[in-house]
Amino acid sequence: MNVLLVEDEKLSQIVAKNLLESINCHVDIAESGEQALILTKSNFYDLIFIDIGLPDINGIQLSKSIRGDNKNPNQNTTIIALTAHQDDFSKKNCIGAKMNDVIVKPLTREKCQGLVAAGVDGECSLL
Repeated sequence: MNVLLVEDEKLSQIVAKNLLESINCHVDIAESGEQALILTKSNFYDLIFIDIGLPDINGIQLSKSIRGDNKNPNQNTTIIALTAHQDDFSKKNCIGAKMNDVIVKPLTREKCQGLVAAGVDGECSLL
């Protein structure tokens, strides 16, 4: 499974990449929204994890950009929001950006396995 991890924090990148690789995922990392847009326009991903608090384009806007671009091969890819805060406002914003799920950090092996399994089955709409 090809996964894009959009995360600006180095430690979170390392932890998430190691977790995803341990369950046989190939992981590309984007450290900014701009970098993620470039990668999503030139590669296909089975699953995209987006940190909501990116320094340039926030995760909500990034998701809207991917979903709204008919030429983006990832327009219908499962997108999972990563956030440090679990509240109804964040969840509503993620739903409005057509994200499929919201995960509160830290990302764990169990969460990764469940999302990857759901993504493989094409049924990752967990909100």
